[in-house]
Amino acid sequence: MGLENLLSSVELTNQRKEDPQINARMDEIANNLTERGNLVNPFILRDFKDPDFFNSLPAEIRDSNQRLSELLDNSRKFSDIIHLEREKRWKDDTSGLLGEKVDIAETLHAGDRKRRAESGYKINVEYLKTAGIDPSKVLFFRATQPADQAKPEYYWTSDYFETQRGLTIEIPVEQRKTAIILVADLETINNNGGLIQDINDDNGLPVRQIGTAGFDQNLAIAKIKPE
Repeated sequence: MGLENLLSSVELTNQRKEDPQINARMDEIANNLTERGNLVNPFILRDFKDPDFFNSLPAEIRDSNQRLSELLDNSRKFSDIIHLEREKRWKDDTSGLLGEKVDIAETLHAGDRKRRAESGYKINVEYLKTAGIDPSKVLFFRATQPADQAKPEYYWTSDYFETQRGLTIEIPVEQRKTAIILVADLETINNNGGLIQDINDDNGLPVRQIGTAGFDQNLAIAKIKPE
């Protein structure tokens, strides 16, 4: 099946912004990957075509077809294995992406509000390398408030659309007006004691950092402020 037929199967909202130049650029990169046998997930390609997302990337990525191709390809490979890895873990196989169950004790939010205890399967980031996936080139996203100093940024997802249109309970309307979306790679967000699978159900893989240290937003690849 060609790239055009795949894309025609993706239902896009009427509100989705488009930029013809970005679309043409990413289609060229996707077609080059497809010609090499790396069929591109149309939902991942849709994310890269989003003008807010694309234009937020630093110039060294935005202006490099190679860098864009690496991010697109590794992110789509990661997305493609999530369902299979969940099935493997349901069969009590801990040798894949989802490992042993990890419990996280109750902690405190800002203002001394209690954050409930949580548990989930540990994300075996090193396993991805054996599957031909570079975790430093797999993108994750988090909707949050901008900050000059490191603060807890525990919850991330590989589903960019979730940070745009979801989280309606977690982020009230007033907070969403000032929110930004952090874009970081999986290897970076794993550097806070590791990650567990979060309980939220979406189209990607939601995760929660195990450690309680703050996250410096300057470590993010990009900060998206939707227009």
